[in-house]
Amino acid sequence: MISRRCLTALTSAFASFCVAETAFAQPAPVMPPSQTPPPIVPDSSDAQTNTQITQTDNQYDITGGARSAGEAPNLFHRFERFNVEVNGTANFVTPADVANVINLIDSAEASTIDGLLQVTGASANLYLINPAGVIFGQTARLNLPANLVVSTADQLLFDQQALAVEDGSGYAALTGAPAAYRFTSETPATIENAGMLAVTPGQQILLMGGTVQNDGTLSARGGQVTLAAVPGEHTVRLSRTDGVLSLELDPTALNAKPLALTALPVHLTGGAIAEASEMLASAEGVQLVSAEATPAAESAQTAASFAPDLTQPGTILVRGTIDVGNQVGGEANLIGDQIVLLGANIEASGEQTGGQISMGGQPASTGLSAVYVFVDRESQLSTASSLGSGGDILIWSDDTALFYGTANTEGAVEDGTFTIDAQNRLERLAPRNRQR
Repeated sequence: MISRRCLTALTSAFASFCVAETAFAQPAPVMPPSQTPPPIVPDSSDAQTNTQITQTDNQYDITGGARSAGEAPNLFHRFERFNVEVNGTANFVTPADVANVINLIDSAEASTIDGLLQVTGASANLYLINPAGVIFGQTARLNLPANLVVSTADQLLFDQQALAVEDGSGYAALTGAPAAYRFTSETPATIENAGMLAVTPGQQILLMGGTVQNDGTLSARGGQVTLAAVPGEHTVRLSRTDGVLSLELDPTALNAKPLALTALPVHLTGGAIAEASEMLASAEGVQLVSAEATPAAESAQTAASFAPDLTQPGTILVRGTIDVGNQVGGEANLIGDQIVLLGANIEASGEQTGGQISMGGQPASTGLSAVYVFVDRESQLSTASSLGSGGDILIWSDDTALFYGTANTEGAVEDGTFTIDAQNRLERLAPRNRQR
């Protein structure tokens, strides 16, 4: 028989055990998840701009900013981080009198745009300036009343007064649209587009970076689309010579090292071929062939698929669509050291009058002109007109131009002109499945 004292002791011990077991079995406290940084962060160090962000669901309304003086002023915003997520909207709420909304992004990372860029309140042009790069994803879209300008320049010039992205000030004196773009890096960052970027008819899209790649659609129907690839350490301004858009170089900044043509195979094949004597265009694609190639070894050892290396500044690659066609066709301009079209479609046709497509710059000017232009068999260029005169297709190269694609300048009243000017090597072959 257990005594009352023993029973009490056993009961107490069991209770202590249960308490200890309960304490041991409790789960570890749940730590709060790490917070994802917001996609858009104003530059808190710039008290002059005082950019404000208000989030409502997936929309970020951007207000504040620093105004320049005078009528039709510029509105400046500065950001430490600027991204737009999928299904997100960056909405620039803008006073009605503003002409240009200029956004300076001082960041170590490229801006990724996967949602909607929008300007409300004014018919203002939108500028995105990020020296680290700008990437438009497949879901990127625009809702803009006027032009879109995207650049990876380090500085903007307003009537000889420079505005640095990393240290902006004196906004009141920066009137008018930027007159020039200054690139201080030997390897300016890239601009890439895989989305559907469309501005309203008659407006413009300008993409200017060290390298520019379009795998999506750029649309400015009856307006202008310009891709400009800058080979580093240049101050450039857009201008016109005899009606042709070109890039003028600052004579004090001619330190850039354009790509030597002999180095092109290395950049285009990633080093697989050091020297090439021939470029083959066929139904299977485009190949560079070594001078030492034999027929038996060509496909296995000395031929490489055409794959441009976009790390080389001054390169434009178009594998998507540029559309400036309308009742009256607009202008498509591609300016850089190397211009490569692979399965591209450039449409500048107009029912009443065809537009203009120019590639490579203009050798007669002091501006930047291409060393190398390549258009593959799958690419199509059109400045045709079903009722009026066809427009012009103009291609220039200081060295080599290889055109294997389709060029249509037909007009009901009069055909336009198709001009290729190459100082060293020129080839034009009939497109695949067409009579030579």
